[in-house]
Amino acid sequence: LKMEDEGGGWNFFEDDAGGGLFNDLDPESDVATPDGEYIPTKDCIIFLVDCQRQMFCENDRDEVPFENALKCAIATLTDKIISSEHDLVGLCFYGTEKKKNANDFECIYVLQDLDVPDAHRIMQLEALMKSGDFSDYGHANADFPFCDALWACSTMFSNCGVKVAHKRIFLFTNEDHPNAGSKHLCEQSFQRAKDLAELGIDIELFSMNKPGEIFDPTKFYQYILSVPEDEDTGVFSYDASSKFDELRARVRRKEFKKRAITRLPFFIGNDIEIAVRVYNL
Repeated sequence: LKMEDEGGGWNFFEDDAGGGLFNDLDPESDVATPDGEYIPTKDCIIFLVDCQRQMFCENDRDEVPFENALKCAIATLTDKIISSEHDLVGLCFYGTEKKKNANDFECIYVLQDLDVPDAHRIMQLEALMKSGDFSDYGHANADFPFCDALWACSTMFSNCGVKVAHKRIFLFTNEDHPNAGSKHLCEQSFQRAKDLAELGIDIELFSMNKPGEIFDPTKFYQYILSVPEDEDTGVFSYDASSKFDELRARVRRKEFKKRAITRLPFFIGNDIEIAVRVYNL
C-alpha cells in the first residue's frame, strides 16, 4: 500500500506492477521519478467567457470586455505554444443564443474543445475578433442557469481522456450576480462549484467592470471561487479590471501553475511509503 500527499489530503492506491496510478501518462511531457514512473505535469485550462450583451458594450476605458477576454485567450495560447506545448486549452462561451456542448445545455457553446494549443486555434479567435460578427453564436434572450456553464466545463474535463496535473477554469465576466432573481438557481451554482472543487477543478475569476459600475464579488462569486486567496500575498483578491493590460497581467500571473519536477519516496517503517513531490518555486 502507498499513500500520496496531493496537498488536499492523502490518496491511497495499490502499487500495481502493471501500471497503477500513472499508467496513462506521456513520457515525453511528464516527469520521471527515480523508480521510472511518471508524474503528470500537464496543465488543463478552460476559458469560460460570458457572452451576454453587456460584455460587448464599451467600458469606461473605451474597451470591449469580450474582446479583452479573447485577447487574453490568444496570448495564453501563444505562450503555451512557446513554453508548454503539451498543456491543454479549451474555450467555452456561455450566455449565447446557439448551443453546442456535450450536455446539450441551452446558452452554452463550446468553441474549442480541450486540446494542445496550435496556430489554427489562435487564427480562429483572431478572425472572430477582426470580423466583429457574433451572429453565429448570438446572445441569450432570457435568463439561464449559470450552473450549466460550470457543468459543461466539468464534462469537458471528463471527456479529455488525458492525465493532467491541474484542471482550471478561467472565468471572464462583468456580471457580478447571475441568476439574481432566483435563489434556487444561485444555490445550484454554489453546489456545482463545490462539486468541481471536490474533483480538483479550480475556478479563477477574471472580473471586469461595467461602465460606471464596480464589480461586486460579494453578491455571488465569493461563494463560487474555490481558491479566492491570492497565492502570492495570502490575502483575498477580487480586484476587477477595466483595462486590457491589467486583465492580461492578472491572467499571466495565473497562467503557469507550479509543477513538480520529481517525486521521491519517503519510508515509514517497512510497510508504508509516502510519495514526496519536489517543486521548483
